[in-house]
Amino acid sequence: MTQQRNKGGRPTKFTEELGEAIALKVAAGLSISAAAAECCVLRKSVYDWKKKHAFFAEAIGLAEGLRQAMYERELLEADDSATVRRVMCALKNFAPEDWREKREISANVEANRYIGKSWRELAKTNPRTESA
Repeated sequence: MTQQRNKGGRPTKFTEELGEAIALKVAAGLSISAAAAECCVLRKSVYDWKKKHAFFAEAIGLAEGLRQAMYERELLEADDSATVRRVMCALKNFAPEDWREKREISANVEANRYIGKSWRELAKTNPRTESA
């Protein structure tokens, strides 16, 4: 495919072949930044191309899923703690929506109960001070 020209700007480096090369590198385990660098383009260009070319965005999304699958298989086959830690770190960074450490905090507070009261009034209603 020949290079396309941006309106009012220099020609884009994007070609379907370049997009495929970047997607294959991501699927093989590289970050988008590393894959872009190995193809001599900027990370920002890759993100711009994802916005402009739906098929490229889909290819990168699929490549990221394949990369995650590769790391998950490696985790399942790991037989030492160093590999487990390394792969878990990669998964937490590459797929945080699936692998982040989730901490849920429940806060059940009746805010209206405290609005407009002075700190002295609040201290009187504090359960720790009521029984004393």
